[in-house]
Amino acid sequence: MTLNTLENYSYDDWKQAADRARRSLNTKHFIGGDFIASSDDARFGSTNPANDILIAEIAAAGPRDVDHAVATAKAAFKGGTWRLMAPRDKMDVMYRWSDLVLENAERLAVLDTLEMGKPIADMLAIELPSVAGYI
Repeated sequence: MTLNTLENYSYDDWKQAADRARRSLNTKHFIGGDFIASSDDARFGSTNPANDILIAEIAAAGPRDVDHAVATAKAAFKGGTWRLMAPRDKMDVMYRWSDLVLENAERLAVLDTLEMGKPIADMLAIELPSVAGYI
């Protein structure tokens, strides 16, 4: 899907995209390549500022979760997978990440619009192309 395709979406298309995006959310912590629930099952709500409707209940990190994430990050750094990777290979990873942003433009645009209240047109014309370019 291209950004140009998304610019032609109708209101109903965007409503359906929002419903799909909300259903597909994984709201656990992403640590060490895995989605993990909070150690104490704590959650907090994220609501749409335009209408105060709940978008999702998201895992809230407590001290044990933060300690686990930091320890996992330190181990990954010491392991050297990224740190020791050849610059050309890092470039390939970054280009792939940029491509994934554009491939998932519909989902990213609608989720950011729902959570931030930002107009969808700004997401398509400014934010997503900028994010992909920065990466």
